[in-house]
Amino acid sequence: MKKRLCIKGILGFVFGVFLSYTMSIIISICLSTGEFYPADTALVYRTGSVLKAIVIQYFGIGIIGSIMGISSIIFEKDEWSILFQTILHFIISSICIAIYLLLAHTNMVGISHVLLYIGILLVVYIVIWIYRIISCYTKIRKIKKKLLIKNDKISKVDKKNLFIIRGFVVLILGILVFITFNLCIEKLRMNSVKTSNLSKITVDGISIGEDVSLVDFENYTQTNENNSDYKYNFDELNLDVDNQNKVSYIFTRFDENKTNIKINDINKVKSIDDITQILGSNYYEKYYDKEQQLKKHIYYDRINNVTAEFTYIDFGDDNSDNNKKLCWIEIFKPYYK
Repeated sequence: MKKRLCIKGILGFVFGVFLSYTMSIIISICLSTGEFYPADTALVYRTGSVLKAIVIQYFGIGIIGSIMGISSIIFEKDEWSILFQTILHFIISSICIAIYLLLAHTNMVGISHVLLYIGILLVVYIVIWIYRIISCYTKIRKIKKKLLIKNDKISKVDKKNLFIIRGFVVLILGILVFITFNLCIEKLRMNSVKTSNLSKITVDGISIGEDVSLVDFENYTQTNENNSDYKYNFDELNLDVDNQNKVSYIFTRFDENKTNIKINDINKVKSIDDITQILGSNYYEKYYDKEQQLKKHIYYDRINNVTAEFTYIDFGDDNSDNNKKLCWIEIFKPYYK
């Protein structure tokens, strides 16, 4: 038994590492920058070193693979139902992944991200469970044929159950393909946006990459809201830094006029049309909140590794003064979010 568990653990580690690097290759190809990204950019940001991130990811995912491999012994417990086996293995896998994400990506991955990963894992396990149900039905039918059991009623029930289960599998796979296709299309559209120069966007003279020790916070009002997402929280702006104390995120509002926002040395920008005139039309447009009719234009500076998101009101063809009016701006390193 110990030997079998060791083999399962080793094979699980190898498979985990293989899957990790396979995903890195696929992601690098999808990003189409000509560079290889061996580790998650959020983890690189967290550790401050590509090598450290690779080592953590290598052993972290490898250990998860080992645990999942060893715990696969659950599926050999014939006295347990397939549903119980699948749920138990899913719980073990979810706990491992959640611990890894929260420890390795501290301050970079929130509960929502963990739930997203677990949600994807849940769909995978549902497919696995249905597949195992079908496999069991197939084996039972083969055994029945060998034993020359000919019962038309049982045979009809088996066929009906198999038809229903296969229908569920096709439905779930269809949904997965649809979601994946749409995500890929959106990613390709975002990658097709040409780079813009965002190096001259400042808020009260503060820019991305600036040493935070040079920023004077005395003129800002400390906010009463408890927001742990950012290191510096004021009524006028929110600001965060990386592990080298360089500014990595800036948020401020246009509609409150509490800060001086300059874009290419031009201030008093009021509408999204003004942004287009200054930065050009190389942006990705998407809804921020459809119900509130809020859209945003996203600009990418792939040379300086900066992203700027401008959120504005869009009333369609309405000619009112508030239509196309800017609400707020977010400037950040692309791996920050």
